[in-house]
Amino acid sequence: KSWDDFSLRLEKQIERYDALGINYSKSFYNVSAYYKVDKKAHNLIVTLENEAGNTEIRYTRDGSDPDIKSELYSKPFPIDTITVLHAATFRNKKRLSRITELKVLANKATGLPVKVKYPYDERYPAAEEFALTDGKKGTITYTTGEWQGYFGVDFVGEIDLLKKKKLSKISADFLQASGSGVFYPKSIEYFISDDGINYKQVALLKNDVPLNTTKVIIKEFSAEFSPQTARYVKIIAKNIGKCPQWHKYAGGNAFMFIDEIIVE
Repeated sequence: KSWDDFSLRLEKQIERYDALGINYSKSFYNVSAYYKVDKKAHNLIVTLENEAGNTEIRYTRDGSDPDIKSELYSKPFPIDTITVLHAATFRNKKRLSRITELKVLANKATGLPVKVKYPYDERYPAAEEFALTDGKKGTITYTTGEWQGYFGVDFVGEIDLLKKKKLSKISADFLQASGSGVFYPKSIEYFISDDGINYKQVALLKNDVPLNTTKVIIKEFSAEFSPQTARYVKIIAKNIGKCPQWHKYAGGNAFMFIDEIIVE
């Protein structure tokens, strides 16, 4: 009925287990780490928590293991670049939990709306204009609302970065579930622009994965280029259009699923 009361009693029980040499799960101390997008500040807000009271959560931002000298967590904090966080629970200078890792996908496009030329399918809107910049990558379970689906049409999306920024890498995730009529794009083009009118192509990627794969697979189509300054980013992904002749839906419109766009 009262978590605070239960957790205090559990702490005493754990002391008994330690004294008796009894092995037990230490998940009580494990750190849960997650983040959400801040659409106003265009970054990701990280929260760290555990179930235990009277403990410290310490973390690092460089991928190293935290120790008693690492940064002490006190409240949710923002991150605006791709960062690997490691966090753990401490008490009396002793680490009590395993180390939790969280990769935070904050980047130059985080929390910015994506303006699309062709509408996404109403069955797969995800988070609509913010679906592709919320810092969360879709999984192979593509029916959970993380993937944005395009039915028989190309994806043409534009992001206004609000000001000119130095760019050197763009990537986007696509999913293929050929049994369900979802295929990788034929090609992906990345463009940048200063004014949102005159665009320069910085990458052209062609899909080299066979369309008749039997498993649900995800591929990050990533391109690096010489550092350049731009305010706008455009992505054009060419849908295969129709399901192949060997497919059970042959001749019908093909789906194309896209998720997180990352601009560095």
